[in-house]
Amino acid sequence: MKKQDFEIINVAALARRLSRSRHWFYQRLNGNTVNGKPAAFTDSERASIAAELQKIQAEIGALSDTVAAAKKVEK
Repeated sequence: MKKQDFEIINVAALARRLSRSRHWFYQRLNGNTVNGKPAAFTDSERASIAAELQKIQAEIGALSDTVAAAKKVEK
């Protein structure tokens, strides 16, 4: 995973949905040194991120359907 991969979403909001901070997320995403070793996502954390992204995908799909079905407002 690279930082560029997450440019299309709000990482702070994703981190909140994971009950984490954006700092925690970016430390692992960038491989920053934490407690003397490079930070990285665990297999479990990657699975949680993937699951949350799938939920967001479904929410965006539902929002897209709502927008497409909305009636034009006359001015």
